[in-house]
Amino acid sequence: MDVPVLAKAIRNTCMARRLPVPKSIPVGLSEAFTRDVEKRRQWDAFVRRSNLSIPVGDLTSVVEQIRRYLEPVFANLHDDSSS
Repeated sequence: MDVPVLAKAIRNTCMARRLPVPKSIPVGLSEAFTRDVEKRRQWDAFVRRSNLSIPVGDLTSVVEQIRRYLEPVFANLHDDSSS
């Protein structure tokens, strides 16, 4: 993954949509989100309905993997040297 390129793409998308550039990891990737009972139910229902041919983890494990992957990108969003 090219962190500066992905960070620039996120910044450009935010600018094009006239949205603020996130200052931190989005709420949907937070631990609090994964502890929300309703979000867990929604995730489980999504997985059941999707009939995926590969095993899918629970909401907490999936969000943790995505968060770990994207943390360097979000840390780089406000780094002017990656513009």
